[in-house]
Amino acid sequence: MGFPDQCHKSLFTINEVYSKGKGKDKFNEDCFIITNNFAAVIDGATSKSEFRWNGKTTGKIASEIIYETIGQLPTNINAKKAIIKITEKIHHFYTRHGILDKVKANPAFKISASAVIYSAYLNEVWQIGDCPCIIGEKYYPNKKDIDQIISEARSVFLESEISRGISIPNLIEHDSGRDFILPLLVKQTILQNYPLSNQHYAFAAFDGFPIKMERVNIYPVEKEKTIILSSDGYPKLFPTLQKTEDYLTQILKEDPLCFRKFKNTKGLVKDNVSFDDRTYLRLTRLL
Repeated sequence: MGFPDQCHKSLFTINEVYSKGKGKDKFNEDCFIITNNFAAVIDGATSKSEFRWNGKTTGKIASEIIYETIGQLPTNINAKKAIIKITEKIHHFYTRHGILDKVKANPAFKISASAVIYSAYLNEVWQIGDCPCIIGEKYYPNKKDIDQIISEARSVFLESEISRGISIPNLIEHDSGRDFILPLLVKQTILQNYPLSNQHYAFAAFDGFPIKMERVNIYPVEKEKTIILSSDGYPKLFPTLQKTEDYLTQILKEDPLCFRKFKNTKGLVKDNVSFDDRTYLRLTRLL
């Protein structure tokens, strides 16, 4: 997905933008979009099943639909209406291709993505899912409680594997810790956009089903000038792309499995260049 040179210079300017897939090939479930009024980073969720559509993963399909829909949003649309429009587009994909019943029966087949969207007209950042952002000097990671618990479980499992003599290089070749937590990752899709408010582990994501606005973060930018939008492919965001990349490089060197210094649900695997796809976009407001 490209970088259309259509940013309205009187509203904001793009300082840095970068997107790279976790593998050595060009496949990347992340994307970004910049229009006259919106800047957004979209993170297609890693598939929890073998379901594909025309060779594309569910995360890739989701990111493409969201990209296209944001490009068509009216300038003055608010967060709630924009989220509804994107949700309707994904739901229409299910109905158009006759897979709605299949998705309802098995939530792991959902076309799913997170996103962080800046509306220049409203001067707000909308955070749907676990894409982090920085506004001014304040960092908003939005990590899910359930992912932190599952990451800890994977860490415990990997420590036990190492204690019985399995080397880190062997675990990079085959991450048995990921195998261990995969049933939980599949199970948690039931909690994605769970319709009741009293479920502590429920979380928001774009997947074609209604998103409760209480699970969406809306941050007023106010007089801040710098806004950084990112996918969760970085362990931590910094004020520049270089510092953010340098920290990622350090983590991958010191903790390639991502289970000690940076506890995560997945780490570096053989033949990949990182633990996840990553996208970084830094912009400056001009008004």
